[in-house]
Amino acid sequence: MFGISAIADDLDEGDETYSLSLLLDETYIADPNSTTIEDNMTSPTVSITPENVSVTEGETFSWNISLSQSAPEGGLALSLPITFNNDPAPGDVEYNIDGSSNIADFEFVVEEGVSESFNITIAEGETEAVLVSQAISDDVAEGEEVFTTVIAEGDGYLVDSENSEVTTTIEDTSFGDNAVSIENFSFEIPALPSPEESPGNFFLSVTESPTQDSVPGWKAYNPNGLLTGIPLTPGAVNFTDAGISNVSNFYSEDAPDGKNAGYSFILDEVGSGVVGLSQTLDEQLTANTRYTLQVDVGNPAPNPFVRADLSGFPGYRVELVAGGEVLAQDNNSLSIAEGVFETSTVTFTAPEMHSSLGEELEIRLVNIAETSGLEVDNNVKLVDFDNVRLFAETIEPTLPTISVVAEPTEVEEGSQLLWNFELTEPVGEGGLTVALDLVEDTDPLPGDITYFVDDSENVTDFELIINEESGLIEQALVTLAEGATEATLVNDIIADNATEGEESVSFALSESDEYGIDSEVNAASFTILDTSTDLNTSTSTSISFELNDLLVPAREAVVDVTFDLNYVSGIEDSEFLSVGEIADSIENYLADNSADGDFLEVITEDLAEFLVTDAGLGIGDVADSITVELDIEPNFDIPLPFSVTSTVEIAEI
Repeated sequence: MFGISAIADDLDEGDETYSLSLLLDETYIADPNSTTIEDNMTSPTVSITPENVSVTEGETFSWNISLSQSAPEGGLALSLPITFNNDPAPGDVEYNIDGSSNIADFEFVVEEGVSESFNITIAEGETEAVLVSQAISDDVAEGEEVFTTVIAEGDGYLVDSENSEVTTTIEDTSFGDNAVSIENFSFEIPALPSPEESPGNFFLSVTESPTQDSVPGWKAYNPNGLLTGIPLTPGAVNFTDAGISNVSNFYSEDAPDGKNAGYSFILDEVGSGVVGLSQTLDEQLTANTRYTLQVDVGNPAPNPFVRADLSGFPGYRVELVAGGEVLAQDNNSLSIAEGVFETSTVTFTAPEMHSSLGEELEIRLVNIAETSGLEVDNNVKLVDFDNVRLFAETIEPTLPTISVVAEPTEVEEGSQLLWNFELTEPVGEGGLTVALDLVEDTDPLPGDITYFVDDSENVTDFELIINEESGLIEQALVTLAEGATEATLVNDIIADNATEGEESVSFALSESDEYGIDSEVNAASFTILDTSTDLNTSTSTSISFELNDLLVPAREAVVDVTFDLNYVSGIEDSEFLSVGEIADSIENYLADNSADGDFLEVITEDLAEFLVTDAGLGIGDVADSITVELDIEPNFDIPLPFSVTSTVEIAEI
């Protein structure tokens, strides 16, 4: 018989099972058996969960750390590396602030300007700890920042595989809530060594090649096919490329954000074409939105650790694009000194109607290699870009201002009349209905014009609004086509062979919340010339004519007027009166009569006396008598049609 003792080694290694097997022999029978050594050393399992996964600058967020058993004597040290950070430069968060609990020690590890990890010690005897941190409000436009940290495996603890990672998003508030997310906006991913540290590896190409990978978020813009990619020989400069680089020693100060910047590097001759970087965003072009694109553009100075002639600046272009269409651009407007970054700003306001609405936005950062005055025509033409920001602000729609004019202003019966509209902005989606109030019409009953006939342009609908009680025209509604900035409504003037005299008409644009009105050109005003009868002269011993459908505002009535005049005997032809002037006087008197509420009998008598004594027509000098008859149509106040006649005997006056 022999014995085996299990050694207490203070190592956390779990239960251990072993077996002893006797070799077979003719002298005995083997009885198999096994023994389990139980491990009495157990380690806590650690998990981490966030209190807030998304915060804005100025707000706090918490990480809750849980242990399955109490932290050992001296505390439990954890390592939490940062596995992803789209803005790895420190300075965006203040960690371990007031409110943190059971954190015995904390270290934020930064190496060469890049946030690397967290070292956190949980206080002895504790099973819960909270790390409270605050996103710093820095008033620096930098876009959304996202970073991920995980619990690394380590001595003295196990990791809960389902709760080992937290991702925190910090929303930029420097431009309110208007910042658009741009991946790798300051080109800090991945971190790169400086030219001094590694002259052949301080840059990273966006093109595929045997020696380099792609840059997160960005791709090459190569419309002229100039890209060659980087050379296989480290340190050589015989290539055309675009990517990111550590710009240490190229500028008097570091890059505007972090250590890296995007670059476009051209060896071809001036005017050969352009090369740059581009990124297509998840954001789509939206109507009534003002976009502001800002990019820091750099003119690098010679670097003692890089063998390249950087004399002269080749020029740049920053473009905001949607659906392949350049919406707005800054084409080398800045004068940038050597060794300096300057901020380029591009703005574009998307109107109600645009061909690229709904298309994804794209940013292009371009080396144009066109600027004259380069000291050496075949030198290296290098432009740097950094800290790319895009902001989208919803604005109130820009309302179109509308003008309207009638053409011609005098139109004969049987001819066509045009209403010409002009707008300062295109008509929005679904069209625009424009209201025009009838502000003047000596014959406001319908029947003189056929509206909206063939050859109308950019007009989709028309409606004439007629008062149900009076039967008079009140308004016209004209619907203009989507996208139109000009429109023409074509109308036919009806030749009715009815003696009516001239008709003056004016439709004025009506106020609306959907459009503005031109202060000067805002009414379709015109005169319809009657072609049924020549009313200019009379060559007989009497005059007789009719005027149809005249409005009497004093009683809101519509009347037909019959006028008869008998000349005195022996009158000379030269003394005949102008029938047109008499007709105009009748129309004007009835339209302007201010005797509101007078009986129509009184109005008729007053009209007859006015024509003889006050109209200045000379009727009293050449006429024996006149008769004025009004045939009144029924309305809401006049139940039945009736006639009123007034005769004036001149000799009796």
